[in-house]
Amino acid sequence: MGSCELCGREDELAQVKIEGTTLQTCKECSGYGRVIKPAQKAFVKQRNISRPPKRDKNTVVLVENIGERVRKAREIKGLTQRELATRMAQKESLIQKIENNQIEPSIELTKKLEQNLNIILQKEVEEETKRVQKKKQDEMTIGDIITIGGNGKNNKKISGSRINKASHLRES
Repeated sequence: MGSCELCGREDELAQVKIEGTTLQTCKECSGYGRVIKPAQKAFVKQRNISRPPKRDKNTVVLVENIGERVRKAREIKGLTQRELATRMAQKESLIQKIENNQIEPSIELTKKLEQNLNIILQKEVEEETKRVQKKKQDEMTIGDIITIGGNGKNNKKISGSRINKASHLRES
């Protein structure tokens, strides 16, 4: 399926020569010229794609004092920085920088730390939606004013709150 180059209709397209020009047209527009290649049904292979469930505006954030938490958990487990780094297939200097709060670990690295130390370093936080404040009743914008009538003389102006009620009015 595609879009007809004459009328724009979404349909199966035929290749048609109209006044010396080859166009992709729908069945109805193909009558305006000589059909070179008739419309063929498009074969679309459908894939079974499973999508992850939609999440409610939650984001994952790192907890505070990650370095301190990692250090305490590592010491409780009796591991050195080198041993933890080896378990995680990382460099010892990376563990040092995390514990000294010099860098913030990536999500992947945070998950590895959580698994190896049995601690929680990420939490889901609900995003706050910003609420739009309504303007005061006496404030008006240009969009709130509509001119009714066509000749420019004696036009009536109404506020946006009365638009629906007065939209049927017309000057004669």
